[in-house]
Amino acid sequence: MLEGGNGVTDLQKAFHIVILLLSVARVGTVAAETVKLSDLRANPQKYSGQTLGFSGIVDGIIASAEATTLIFRGTEGDRVYIKGGHVVPEAKPGRYVSVSVRVPPNSGYVASLELVGIVASAPPPAPTPMPTTAAVAPPQAATTSASSPSSQSGTAPGNYRLMDGEGKTLQSRSKTTASSPAAKSLPSRGVASSADRTIAAMIPTYKKTIQQFNPKLDDARLTQLADLILRYGYQSNVDPRLVVAVIAAESNFRLEATSPSGAMGLGQLMPGTAAGMGVSNAYDPEQNLRAAIRIISGHLKKYGNHSDGFYRALAAYNAGSGAVRKYGGVPPYRETVNYIWKIYGLYKQLAPDQFK
Repeated sequence: MLEGGNGVTDLQKAFHIVILLLSVARVGTVAAETVKLSDLRANPQKYSGQTLGFSGIVDGIIASAEATTLIFRGTEGDRVYIKGGHVVPEAKPGRYVSVSVRVPPNSGYVASLELVGIVASAPPPAPTPMPTTAAVAPPQAATTSASSPSSQSGTAPGNYRLMDGEGKTLQSRSKTTASSPAAKSLPSRGVASSADRTIAAMIPTYKKTIQQFNPKLDDARLTQLADLILRYGYQSNVDPRLVVAVIAAESNFRLEATSPSGAMGLGQLMPGTAAGMGVSNAYDPEQNLRAAIRIISGHLKKYGNHSDGFYRALAAYNAGSGAVRKYGGVPPYRETVNYIWKIYGLYKQLAPDQFK
């Protein structure tokens, strides 16, 4: 279910070091912390266009040709992504910092925030230690039947397994429907951070899985993708393991993937679909995954009353709802049938408990 690794050349390392040393990115006074990250996540429109201050830890740095993105974890455990050009040494992973960020205007969700200022600061007093718990498997969802699509027979491709941090196979204990009660029971974004703690416990597992599909992704990017899949999967009541299977089938977790027909990014969003979902940059992982997962969720709900609803939902993602409506089920397109089979095989290996 999940493994991989990567690296960069000495020349690339030297280049990034020079960029960090020569950069004149925003250091200095930062805004005082007046709201919690959980409040911002719960109601981003309320803070649209505002500059806010937060304190927390730099979990990682994602470097690209366009900009550098900080993976920032607030004092309550909430994680966000902050774009800030080429940031200064104050932003070393593991360092406690205070930041000023600008919330994107007219945003219905917290996309990558914009860095305004950053300073190193002293961490708050350590809280009383809490008992540790083992990572738990994601809530179950999505599948309606263990039978395969009737339009083709064959075996599932690949050999991907969902594993825990020690490499042991991780399986859930119960099977539920596409509308998972377990997912609904997670607290809302504005309530404490128990959801964040649950997600954080599972991130290492999902990082290993994603890395098997694209070994070129660095650790910071793997953390971001795992976090987004888990977070938006829970919010949309979609099994995150199904999301992994769909994205693997669509793009093999290549952020820059573009199809001959113009589909873009991780979830291969068509331009019209992306625009309709409010996506301004389909190659931005957060915007792309959020839209893709919402689309998957919508299809699962739309076709959930049909005995073959799971397959209709996948067919709709691939060929469009119009094709499913035209044929009264999975359309007889070879590409679509092969697509369903690929996801079926991957999902069955990632979530064997769903097929008992």
